[in-house]
Amino acid sequence: MVESSSISVRENFAQQTRHHLERLRAGSVRIHLPECCELHTRQKNATFHAAPELFIQTGGATDFVCPGKSFRLKAGEMCVIPRGLPHAETPIDLKTAYRVLVFGKSFVLEGYANENRGILSHPFVFFEENLESFDLMRYLDDVSEYSTLPKSDQDAFIESLLEAFLLWRLHQLRRKSDMVKDLQSPLVVEARKYIRIHLNDSP
Repeated sequence: MVESSSISVRENFAQQTRHHLERLRAGSVRIHLPECCELHTRQKNATFHAAPELFIQTGGATDFVCPGKSFRLKAGEMCVIPRGLPHAETPIDLKTAYRVLVFGKSFVLEGYANENRGILSHPFVFFEENLESFDLMRYLDDVSEYSTLPKSDQDAFIESLLEAFLLWRLHQLRRKSDMVKDLQSPLVVEARKYIRIHLNDSP
């Protein structure tokens, strides 16, 4: 029973990834790229992570507050949060309820809001942390370098890197050898979630 549930979660993430990959290829996705500034600094009500993350809003919206840019991520839009960038997230219900996909170094998760407007993360799919996962993050790291290119090349540069990232994540979601990573105990899942959220809390 646990295994079949795990497979359905993985298949659901794969279907969503494929859908947004096709939208990206069609040029119908707005992409937000906050500035890399004040990295790894403590900010009020904000957190930062050791690896970049890709957010895809699937319902409602997320209000992001970052040192260099505040913006609203609406349904169907994407954003890349650079590694070390402090950011605060506020979930918003609009015509549809708040939902967001988050792709990190070793996970894909779906976020939703509880009755207190806190963001909950469930379900998770975990991947092996190895050289492959570190290499994969380079696509998201390199996205932040778009401004060094001629303006005429920037959109293609950003979209190509995100396409490569999503293609590889899709491959991982469909690769049976990684399936064991979904079957972790609830305590391990909660511990990893806590570490991800509170990494920058130490003085």
